[in-house]
Amino acid sequence: MKSDLPTGAENAIANLIVDFFGNPFGYFGAGATILAFVIYFTILITRFLTKWETREKDLTELSKKMPKIEVHLDSVREETKDLPTIRATLHSINTSLNSFRNSLDIFITSRPSSVAESKSPLSLNSNGEKLAKELDAEKIIDRNFQELRRSVDAEELNNAFDVQQVAMSVARNFFASQKDDDLIIKAKDIAYNKGLPSLDLYTIFGILLRDKILEERGLVPNDIDKNTSI
Repeated sequence: MKSDLPTGAENAIANLIVDFFGNPFGYFGAGATILAFVIYFTILITRFLTKWETREKDLTELSKKMPKIEVHLDSVREETKDLPTIRATLHSINTSLNSFRNSLDIFITSRPSSVAESKSPLSLNSNGEKLAKELDAEKIIDRNFQELRRSVDAEELNNAFDVQQVAMSVARNFFASQKDDDLIIKAKDIAYNKGLPSLDLYTIFGILLRDKILEERGLVPNDIDKNTSI
């Protein structure tokens, strides 16, 4: 009867396999493991190559767009080359506006008024004091004082005179812009019915605000003429 075992070179290969895996039956399990690793690494390599091809395509597309991007950048540079000049012009305009505002504030505080004494330091006359009570002006100042003080403190204040100028400006701008506060609306209605100019109304608020801020800083209105530093 003929043996089924391998002979010659085939027998040598079989012996090597037996020696490597320990027994001939291990050949099938080890072979399956090797095959699994081969498949796994094949998948990894395939995925890597696919990603690389995709990245290469993206880079190719980007390189095609680069001339357009350069043209766009040149356009942006051309459009923004005047920005330094524009910035300098805006700064000059802002400086001029601040100067005009300061001149306007001085004019307003020094003009004849039906509610203020025509002397320095600026103070309410008897009519202004009467109207202030009727308008609940002090109550309005107290209600909005925190916001008003922040606006005053945001400006450069070197002395009592600066406090007066800034307080008058802040009060005028603040109360002119208020549309919802019931007390302010009531005060504006009273002023309108009495034929009181808006500037006189804001002068009342400005003087009261100035006095309150000066008091917080340990100053009095008379310090304005002394140009007392703060």
